[in-house]
Amino acid sequence: KVGPGETFTLSGDVVVGPGETFEAVGSGESRCRIVGNGHRIVVNNVAAPIVLRSCDVVGLGTMDRNAAEFRLPGAGSLVIDEVVFSRTGRIYVQQQGNAQVTVRRSVFGKDALLDVGARREAATPAVVFDGLSRGASVFQGNRVFRSWIEWAHAWNWTIGGYQADHTNVLIGLRCGLMVNDPRDTKVVGNYVHTSWDPGNSSQVSVMEVGGSGPSNVLIEHNVLRHGEWVIRGLIGELRYNLLLDVDDHNYIIGPREGALIHHNVFVRHVINQTSRGNKNSSIGLVYPARGIQIWNNTFDGGGDVVNFEVPVVSVNSQAFLDSFRS
Repeated sequence: KVGPGETFTLSGDVVVGPGETFEAVGSGESRCRIVGNGHRIVVNNVAAPIVLRSCDVVGLGTMDRNAAEFRLPGAGSLVIDEVVFSRTGRIYVQQQGNAQVTVRRSVFGKDALLDVGARREAATPAVVFDGLSRGASVFQGNRVFRSWIEWAHAWNWTIGGYQADHTNVLIGLRCGLMVNDPRDTKVVGNYVHTSWDPGNSSQVSVMEVGGSGPSNVLIEHNVLRHGEWVIRGLIGELRYNLLLDVDDHNYIIGPREGALIHHNVFVRHVINQTSRGNKNSSIGLVYPARGIQIWNNTFDGGGDVVNFEVPVVSVNSQAFLDSFRS
């Protein structure tokens, strides 16, 4: 246990197991501090709540080693609240049963020890949420300045929210939200602005939504900017979002079965970028999925200034578009 005003300095990996607990909680201006010295914290199968609050975490993990690993049993829980992570590696969280995760008002710094280089397969996310838990979990009010946040299975998650202080802001190299296998999940009210170097990186997108089958996924009221694709893959309902400044290819590529795209605004804001990259269309349908509907969106080609000279929608020979209207 690390209390207000205390510093915990690691001289080796810290491993916490069943029957034990881990807690680092500051208070107001009397924050706690964890100095990792390249070591990591591993918490395995601990039923007691794991809490990090009002704490500064520096130097956990390396480019090749996770900063922290939290493996939660069915009745477990993890709270990360008002924590600032500096010079840390990847954080890995695994949930089982009904384990709940709350990550709020925390900062993942631009000095994070994460590879954001050429190929996406070799790059490293800032945080990975894994496991098959039905517990209600939230990621709200956070700031991420390097790499993306990834959900291997996003079951019953709220990412962002409807209040101002729920907004997640992600700005930086390869920043984005990768939401796989989402079920009963909302992505709401976030600002995500990725940056990348076309000569030294590839497969960059602000958001990826992957999976199939009934998902009950709602994506709304987000501002999503830049990338080779702004959104790569899409299931569920995409509505009331602002999609800005695709750098290459498409605003949206590969909607899946039953995707609903409506009341969004697609805008080219960046000027004198028409010769950059390989623009294909605003929305590209490439998979043999049915039930895709697109309606009541606004597509702004930028006129003579931006000159976004590609189709609004492209449908390849394997794909289907059920409805395009209003």
